[in-house]
Amino acid sequence: DKEIAFTIDAGDLVSDGRRGQYRRFLNQVQEALTVPFLTAIGNHDLGNGRIGPGNYREIFGPTYYAFQIGQSSFIVLDATSELGFDKVERQWLEDELHKTQGSKARFVFIHVPPFDPRGTYPPERNWKDLMDLLRRYNVTHLFTSHIHGYFSGIWEGGPYTITGGAGARLQGSDPQH
Repeated sequence: DKEIAFTIDAGDLVSDGRRGQYRRFLNQVQEALTVPFLTAIGNHDLGNGRIGPGNYREIFGPTYYAFQIGQSSFIVLDATSELGFDKVERQWLEDELHKTQGSKARFVFIHVPPFDPRGTYPPERNWKDLMDLLRRYNVTHLFTSHIHGYFSGIWEGGPYTITGGAGARLQGSDPQH
């Protein structure tokens, strides 16, 4: 599709963050895509905590970043745990949201969603802070992954989509998910 300018993957590119896995993954992506490929880091990209973000950073760069295309702003965060993210990243996010207030659309991408629509884990306090921040700055849409299914709707006043069915068997019994 000639109208697609780029793609963003919301994390868990590989199963445990090893270089060889990234090489195989990138070879497959480069064969299939003709547009730029951007990523958010996922918990599996860290080797579930055993390897850390070093290999990811070497290949893809920073674990959180932002960019603008036309009147649209895109913010990609490092959220690899149900506990949320640290104070430095949270302040960076607020600064980015403040800088982009003039954008017509603002999209945020994270790996772990701020809540689980299946009820598996309750939202942590810093996730509520994130959702308050996204509402305050009128973020257009939040895209997440991590949960192996598809969910889309409004949560605490914010539109979201969870699309995490790429790397494992889909979970749940609802065919819509």
